[in-house]
Amino acid sequence: MSQKTKTQSNRNRKGRIATDKRGYCGPTAITVLTGRSMKRVEKDLIDQHNKSKYGSRKPIDAIKGLSKAKMTGYLKFNCKLTVDKIFQGDELWPMYHKKKPVKTAGQWAKATYGKRGRDFFLMVVGGRYRQHYIVIKGLRKWCSFEKPEGVSIKQWKHFKGSKVHQIWKITKEKNPRHLYNPLKHSPYEYFGKK
Repeated sequence: MSQKTKTQSNRNRKGRIATDKRGYCGPTAITVLTGRSMKRVEKDLIDQHNKSKYGSRKPIDAIKGLSKAKMTGYLKFNCKLTVDKIFQGDELWPMYHKKKPVKTAGQWAKATYGKRGRDFFLMVVGGRYRQHYIVIKGLRKWCSFEKPEGVSIKQWKHFKGSKVHQIWKITKEKNPRHLYNPLKHSPYEYFGKK
């Protein structure tokens, strides 16, 4: 009975922070977006770090200082998710809202109210040297400082006034590369023209 309860507590689902272990903001964001456990995400990141040319560094660097490139690469290739970068001036990141410039995370949430739909958004906020990953979907927000279910945007306290550096829209991969069959599919129809 106790073993069954233990395995159930280690499971996670999308839109929830993994509770098996407390982690840094990067792995925490990945657990929300993928539904994977914290131990699995950290193990994947450390394995990926050890295989790279920077393998001589400490493994904690792979988790603590997770770069934007490694974060988006993990989501694309390990989790088979589509990661679309949003640029300021797009509909989902306007330059101005009510004649005021959109610079902080809180201002972005107000400016895109009703436009975000059901998609997940991964956001990098913070200063020049200290940056933080936040996940937003609809009216909920997750980060390493929040409870597993996340908080509503009205209850948002941490990093609300911080400057937004980058935003990505995270969706399921429509045409997964591993299912591509050149005998059945045309590459232009399957992947689209680029």
